[in-house]
Amino acid sequence: MKRTVNIFSLIFFSLSFLMGHSQTPVPDLRCISIDNDSVTLTWNVYYDSTSIVTYHTYRSYNGIDFIKTDDDEIPNDATSYTYQEDSTGTLKIYYYIQLIDNFGLSDPSNILCSIFLNVNGNSGHSIATLDWNALSPEHSCTYSIYRKDETSDWDSIGSTDELIYKDTITYPYCSDTILLYKIECTDPVIGCISSSNVDSDWLHDGFAPGNNISIVQMDTVSVAFDGTVAISWDPVQENDLKEYIIYREDATGGWPEIDQVLAPDTFYIDYTANAGHQIETYRVAAVDQCNLLGLGGFDDAFNTMYLNPVQFDYCDTNILLSWNPYINFDPVDVYKIYEIDTRTMETTLITETNSTSYTYTSNFIPDSTYCYYIRVFDDKNRTSSSCIQCFFANRPYQPDTLNLLIVSVDTLTNETIGLQYFVDTTALGSKSIILRKTNANDTYDTVHKEDVSSSAFLSFTDDNVQPSSHDYYYKIIILDDCNNETWLPNNEARTMLLQGYVSAVNINTLQWTAYETTTGDISQYRLYRKIDGLIDTIINFNPDELQYDDNVSHLSGRGGRFTYLVEAVILSYSIPSNDTLRSFSNETLISQISNIHMPNAFTPNNDGYNDNFGPVNIFTDESAEYLFVIYNRWGEKVFETSGINNYWDGQYKNQPSPLGVYVYLIHYISPEGLKFEKKGTVTLLK
Repeated sequence: MKRTVNIFSLIFFSLSFLMGHSQTPVPDLRCISIDNDSVTLTWNVYYDSTSIVTYHTYRSYNGIDFIKTDDDEIPNDATSYTYQEDSTGTLKIYYYIQLIDNFGLSDPSNILCSIFLNVNGNSGHSIATLDWNALSPEHSCTYSIYRKDETSDWDSIGSTDELIYKDTITYPYCSDTILLYKIECTDPVIGCISSSNVDSDWLHDGFAPGNNISIVQMDTVSVAFDGTVAISWDPVQENDLKEYIIYREDATGGWPEIDQVLAPDTFYIDYTANAGHQIETYRVAAVDQCNLLGLGGFDDAFNTMYLNPVQFDYCDTNILLSWNPYINFDPVDVYKIYEIDTRTMETTLITETNSTSYTYTSNFIPDSTYCYYIRVFDDKNRTSSSCIQCFFANRPYQPDTLNLLIVSVDTLTNETIGLQYFVDTTALGSKSIILRKTNANDTYDTVHKEDVSSSAFLSFTDDNVQPSSHDYYYKIIILDDCNNETWLPNNEARTMLLQGYVSAVNINTLQWTAYETTTGDISQYRLYRKIDGLIDTIINFNPDELQYDDNVSHLSGRGGRFTYLVEAVILSYSIPSNDTLRSFSNETLISQISNIHMPNAFTPNNDGYNDNFGPVNIFTDESAEYLFVIYNRWGEKVFETSGINNYWDGQYKNQPSPLGVYVYLIHYISPEGLKFEKKGTVTLLK
């Protein structure tokens, strides 16, 4: 029968035999394993194998009052003992062992306490809190936790060095289920296993994924080049994760579901987004196998960056780029602004800023498209891009046609240059600018500015020139109402400068500069010669002929003053009419040297031969200052005239003059100021 041993009696007994039993080994209790209503004790002992050994086990419910548990002596070769115990599920039980050998009763072994497990479900029965006691205060162990339902086998669900463990219930326990738990501890010395009682509770999966750790953490929301939105998030670390639900805020502030993503994927592209025209805001929720939805507060929403439409004023050279702050990154390290080459689609970083706006100055090429987007970077090197905004660098409506029709010296004054040009009238508000320079290497100067009016044909007279001394270059440009030069090609022309000189007797040499124009071709030159203000002749030349020697010997009886003018005949590339255009050079005057020949005799007998006496004039001018006087031998003036074509008929006071020698005097001053005097004698014969 069982007997009770008081702890104090045990201590006294041990002390009374201490010296006599010092060679009896003391067992080392290592494990206590509970299996339903049975308890197995396992120990370790070092003894002489020839000795006769028996063991006795003792238990206590309070750690003080121990009773013997074995009904029979345990054989010496045993290292474990199992007995039936009805209190394994309700109490902690303390144990120790004693050994009896040839020397007597050993000292009591160390005391171990059975691992008593207590399972408590939380108020929602979604977390099982397990707590238990250690085998002894000095005993350290890594505890393995096992769980099963009424139909399954034991499954290891975790381990800990602590005396408490929380088990979050997940799939497949979607509804209340009795779950059983036990604790095991493996002894590091002999490898035996201490196991606890089995305890249970009604439990179920009551937590949506993410809520027991954290809500779904979104990573980035970025707008792609095509306007779609790419969303990424951190994976939820749960074994029973089923899928993710994507939500996008609508215009009313609601959050409709737009799609699902099966776990473990953590990336989604929203092809239905309108991120190119507005801010889009997203949330992501996780769903577990029990269809529980984990959705945090609205502060977990991520928004796209929306680059506002670019406002471009064609008179400006800058644009304002502005966008909403990307609050998803905290902190935002930097915003980078990129420009897209619309021809190659290559991107160029133009600046970095911490602000959400930037004024960009550039020489925007008219009629070109420019595109921009923003990319944000945080201190974790995460990135997100905005939508792309493009604008067309338009400009004021510009004329389709600009033609410098003609540049010509005014033939009436020979002192001004007239310009005629054509501009279509669809570009009202533009300005036509006339530029001029004297030499090819000079820079152009503005000489006239005029608003484009309802008149397509415009003209200008330049009176600040010397067309008889210089040829001039002219250029016409159009400025739009931003004072920018239009895309029309420059229209340039060069006037002709005609120069002449007497290169030989009866030879007038003419040279002229070529008429140049960017709006037409020269078909021919025409050289006009004038005598006494009347056109005497016209000579045609090929476009490459720029010089002519004019033989005027057959005109020696004329005044000797010759005026020349060159006309360029122009075939325009594009003008509103098919008329041939003409440009004139300056007029140049060439005077042949006047010469007077005097005969030495004449016969005024009215026979029709040599009846008059006077000079034979070569290139003399009737408008010259002229005096012709004849004297007889007695010094009397018998004839005088100021008309260069008047002659002496031999009469003096209406009477024939006698035969003899007479003296004459001629005084001549040409219109150019050339003086000529001649004295001599003439013989009057019958």
